[in-house]
Amino acid sequence: MLATLARHNLCSTPLPRRLIVHAVLRPSASRRPPPRHRTEIVRTAHSNPFTPARNLPKEPENISFQTFQERAASRTATLSDARGCVLHHDAALHNLSPERWREEVKAQAVGGRVLMWLWETGCGGDGIFRNDHQFTNTLLADNALERYCRALGMIEQAKAACYPYPPLVAMYVVLDRALKRPTCLPCSTRGFEAFLASQRLVNTADRVALSVAGLHLYHPTRPTAKPMLRLLQSKDPMLDTVLSGSRPSGRNQMGGELLRAAYILRCEGAQDEAAFVEAVVEASTPVVWLTRETVYRVTGTDPKLVHLTKGTPRLNRPSQLAVFRPLKIDSDPPIPAPSAAEGPSSRIPPESIQTPSSRHDIGSPHEDGGRLPYSGQ
Repeated sequence: MLATLARHNLCSTPLPRRLIVHAVLRPSASRRPPPRHRTEIVRTAHSNPFTPARNLPKEPENISFQTFQERAASRTATLSDARGCVLHHDAALHNLSPERWREEVKAQAVGGRVLMWLWETGCGGDGIFRNDHQFTNTLLADNALERYCRALGMIEQAKAACYPYPPLVAMYVVLDRALKRPTCLPCSTRGFEAFLASQRLVNTADRVALSVAGLHLYHPTRPTAKPMLRLLQSKDPMLDTVLSGSRPSGRNQMGGELLRAAYILRCEGAQDEAAFVEAVVEASTPVVWLTRETVYRVTGTDPKLVHLTKGTPRLNRPSQLAVFRPLKIDSDPPIPAPSAAEGPSSRIPPESIQTPSSRHDIGSPHEDGGRLPYSGQ
């Protein structure tokens, strides 16, 4: 219509050329249909099992695990049903004590069985584990890792694949996080060895050595830090990239694993090697180093490492125990003298100041596994 008006000079003001061309090219363009109701959009997203997690509504329908099993048996279960089932089951356990909560989670294993369904159907790829952290954490709460052996067997059968497809990567992410959680240890040695053997399927060639070395720190019966120590001594390019990269999360995670490696080396009696690893942590990830120092000053131990000396037959308490060096605090600026109206200031004697580190003697062992050694001795 606009083109017709312009052609017959029936329009007093000249029309923009782009508007005329648009009208000529789309003479029969209809109006945009009205937006659909939100209920219809949500229903459409739920009916498609391959809908990305970021496009799903924030609050899925709460359904019981029995209902989810019925829908899965009839092949009508969706990704939203899985999320609703797991989150509904997790909410019902919030009022229980931690001990009772662990027993219920291990007995029912809802997270593990839903995880198997996600693996078999390939729903969501690995995007759901990146975007829905609450759902992922609830799945990982199922610490009965023996139920994941079936998934590990599937990873073994996928060796003929040319590249790691999304469900394989998703399963790798979940298992890697679960195996590195202290609450999940110990798991079956057979399952752990199978997961170690699958690293070449889900990692590029330059990351295989670093991934395997990191997993050896969490071995259920034979934890060892020698592969990680060899990478540090040989200046592995991938390890150097992680420690000097621009992503703080990657650096901090690697710093925590290196502190674990140093603790294992102390338990094995390799004091010089442990001091070398701790020096790398202090130089490359000072945030991790100072955070761990604060934990030791307050609690005298590290909750993430105490299980190494309690449930592992091979490791004993470190023969040489020490504490972190005191924080290097710059000299404070001079305090201005009080005015005559305020009167003389009453200074607190240094002997009366109780610091958290003064509650324990330096180098004294503790019942919970001892302090993390410091590289300065």
